[in-house]
Amino acid sequence: MSVALLDRIVDTLAGHGTPSRFARIATTGAALTIAPIKFLTQRVSASETICGGQTCSAGACCCDGFTVFCCQLVGESNAGCPSGTTINGWWRCSCYQGSGLCSDQPTCQRFYLDCSNINDTGSCTCGRSNCAYRLYNCNYTPYRNCSGVAAGRVICRLITCTNPGFIACTGCTTTIINDNTTCDNEAPCLGGQSCTGSPKCTTCVR
Repeated sequence: MSVALLDRIVDTLAGHGTPSRFARIATTGAALTIAPIKFLTQRVSASETICGGQTCSAGACCCDGFTVFCCQLVGESNAGCPSGTTINGWWRCSCYQGSGLCSDQPTCQRFYLDCSNINDTGSCTCGRSNCAYRLYNCNYTPYRNCSGVAAGRVICRLITCTNPGFIACTGCTTTIINDNTTCDNEAPCLGGQSCTGSPKCTTCVR
């Protein structure tokens, strides 16, 4: 893309006033990277982007790339997967520092389970079709350590404070896969804040 063309895009879509031209170029560039066709062809500002097929502000929960918790969906809870889904995989956060479910665990452990669509059907959306909720039916689970056979994407996630392999109904193995990238993911229905209310972590501090 030429500098002249970029200038025209920035001036047209990001405005001529403040913030600085450099900041406007950076914001526009981010939008072009995330959703280039819709940004260039529709009236979507540089501070907005397309997440789950919806126009959301850049900082919306739906835009962080993670999956919504099951208890945030209408009619669902943290007690089990929704109808039409199965537990397809799980992993452990080993350094949870939040105030939600499992915050009373002396080992800082929190276990995440992916409820995947049995059939790979439906569209990727924000949870409850609302930018305030993480993605729904968008991501594939990176772990396949449970007996559930699901071809589809993850509908939502569950949280447990116990290794899922020791919960008979899950059909999961007990072998621990550690992944702390979701340790800061929260939800009010899990006793935490909306979206990311917990600090990112690398070690357990109690």
